[in-house]
Amino acid sequence: MGTKGENTKREICREAAKLFSKKGYKDVSMQDICNATGLSKGGLYRHFGSKEEILFQLISKEKRVFEDIEQGKSAVDVLENLLKVYREDLEPDVESMAYALFEYASMGNGQVPDSSNTEDKRYWHKLVKYGVSTGEFNDVDPDVVMDSFLYAFRGAAMWRRVLTFQEETLDHLTEAVRYLLIKDYGEEKI
Repeated sequence: MGTKGENTKREICREAAKLFSKKGYKDVSMQDICNATGLSKGGLYRHFGSKEEILFQLISKEKRVFEDIEQGKSAVDVLENLLKVYREDLEPDVESMAYALFEYASMGNGQVPDSSNTEDKRYWHKLVKYGVSTGEFNDVDPDVVMDSFLYAFRGAAMWRRVLTFQEETLDHLTEAVRYLLIKDYGEEKI
C-alpha cells in the first residue's frame, strides 16, 4: 500500500485519464481535474505542475518494467503484465489515451511522442535482453518486436474510436509478440 501522496497521485492520474480519453487533451483544464478529483488547485499543483506533466505520467510504463526486472521476476511474467496493460487500453469500455496524445502532438508538441517512443524503446530493449539472458525469450532484435507491436497497437488505439474490433483481432496484437519472443511459444498449437 502506498503513502497518502502516492495514492492521491494515482487518483489524479486515474481521473485525468478518463477526462483526456473522453475530451482529448485541449479541452481538459486543471480545473476539470480538480473537479473530478475533489482537490483544490493547490492540492492538485502539489502533485503535478501542469496537465502536460500528468499526461507524461500517464503514458509512462517504464517504471513497472524496470522494477519487475530488478525484483527478478520471470521475463514471461513481466511481458504478460506489460501486454495486459496494453490490451486493457483497447477494451471497448476503456477510453484510450491515444487520441489525447495525438492531439497534444498535433499542437506542435512533437517531443512527447518522440519522448514516449524513446522511453518505450528503452523498456522493450531492457525486457527483451533480460528475457534472452534468462533463456525465456528467443534471441531477437528488440527493435523488430517494438516496431511490430507498438505501431500496430497505436494504430489500433486510434482507430478504435471509429471502428469496432472483434475480441480476437485485439488478441492477435499481443499474441504476435508472444510468438516473436517466448521460446517454443505456440508449438503445442501447431
